[in-house]
Amino acid sequence: MAILIPSSPAHDSSSAETWLFRKLSKLSDKYCVLHSLGSMRHDHKSWAEIDFTVIGPEGIFFIEVKGGTVGRTNGEWRVERIDGRVESLGRGPFFQVAGAEASTRRFLQNRHEWVGDAVVGYWVITPECELKVNDLGVDSKSYYDARNLNISAQDLINNMRHYWMRRTGKSSVLDTEQIEEIRNSLCADAPMVKSLRREIVDVAAKIHAATLEQERVLEAVHSNMRLLIKGPAGSGKSTLAVHEVDRQIELGHSVLYVCSSVNMAHRIARQFLDVKNVDVVSSLDLLFPKRVFSNQYDVLIIDEAQDLLSERLFLILDSLLYNGIAAGTWRMFLDPFQSVLFEERGLESDFSEIGKPSVMYLLDNVRTTKEIAVTASALGYVNHISGGIHGPVVELLYVDPDNSRKRVKEKIDELLGSGVLADEILVLSFDKDSFWLQGELEGLTKRYDQPGAEDSVKYASAFEAKGLESVVVILVGIEELQSPTARQQAYIGATRASTLLSIVMEKRLRHEVEDAYASLAFRNELS
Repeated sequence: MAILIPSSPAHDSSSAETWLFRKLSKLSDKYCVLHSLGSMRHDHKSWAEIDFTVIGPEGIFFIEVKGGTVGRTNGEWRVERIDGRVESLGRGPFFQVAGAEASTRRFLQNRHEWVGDAVVGYWVITPECELKVNDLGVDSKSYYDARNLNISAQDLINNMRHYWMRRTGKSSVLDTEQIEEIRNSLCADAPMVKSLRREIVDVAAKIHAATLEQERVLEAVHSNMRLLIKGPAGSGKSTLAVHEVDRQIELGHSVLYVCSSVNMAHRIARQFLDVKNVDVVSSLDLLFPKRVFSNQYDVLIIDEAQDLLSERLFLILDSLLYNGIAAGTWRMFLDPFQSVLFEERGLESDFSEIGKPSVMYLLDNVRTTKEIAVTASALGYVNHISGGIHGPVVELLYVDPDNSRKRVKEKIDELLGSGVLADEILVLSFDKDSFWLQGELEGLTKRYDQPGAEDSVKYASAFEAKGLESVVVILVGIEELQSPTARQQAYIGATRASTLLSIVMEKRLRHEVEDAYASLAFRNELS
């Protein structure tokens, strides 16, 4: 089996790339196959990526793979995807791989003079279509398409060698030591910074697209005066709630937006500072008002309703909504996975009994990756959150009791060194006070609501995490996972991350975490 770097296809690889990865893996261990090799040494681009680089006795070969139906019209290369979308490929796959090959070949020759005698070349493969072209810009003998799928990996390498021997006149054979030197040169200069940056951008783009889809779902039920929207953390509830405020403003309606968290209410309120007829308040602002709410509102929007108990709050909201809870217009958003943690009667019960709303379920997670959703489900002891997109593996970092701050600092330094921006990192601690005031972390971060925090690594208590979101979250200070409160906070804290999640905890908790994952697997089997 060939030496594969990485050992499996990237999570966002196309079906065409996955097919070729499996084919090339059947080469012997004399060969090294690099998948998605990054290059900062391209002549005309600050960043370029080569789908496959094969290094073996026959030479060094760069392969560009294009899935879908590829063609050229009026000089423009295009590809039609399986969903019917047509995308431009600019100057096309041959120009792309040829430029990458030339730059990489010169880079290697500058390091190893003997590369000048080696057979070096490129190839284009379109396994999902027939590519019938042979003109000044393309040699039909330098690519394979759907008609060549049955060729073996070894025959592919042999054919590339023979073709480029004729083209270049080179014929030397690489020995084991030379293959290893080339591999080290290419791997050492493949920048991980860009790969991580790209993964962050890709995840953000996919999350944005999924959130737009959730908004379309909500728009389909706008005719309902009363709506109860249920969904897990990460399903886009708060985003939809704010979107609904905007829509009601456009309709000329007055809106009262209510949530449980004072901090979350302050953050949402900043979005509507200059908007008339919109009030954003926490439940405490209503229960212990510092001003008089004299007018009734056309629309009531309640977010994070699972945290609100009924009692007096129901009567207050009923009085503030035009036509009341029974006949007025309201939208309630809640997470059923969190509401099961408490036995008291929640606001949802009275709203449902009196208002008889239409119920809408947001089943899929659209804010976090699958990996984060699984971890949150396990630590929170809730059913597995469905949906989400694939991303980096969640890091469970077990440390000695006195090394938590040191490990958090090391992780922050590692992230910053990998291209993550400071303002993309949020550290959540179960320790409200002393954790940030001493040791390695002193002065390293800023509290999330301090002036200038928007450009810094931020920290907050896990108890303040409602409404906070970040590309990267480092969660620290979990003491146990037995109590409902600890499970809820672990669940909330984990789901604040969209792309990267690291959890720093003491070694003594390893068995509790393993039990939590095992329990999740058992619940999934029963469901």
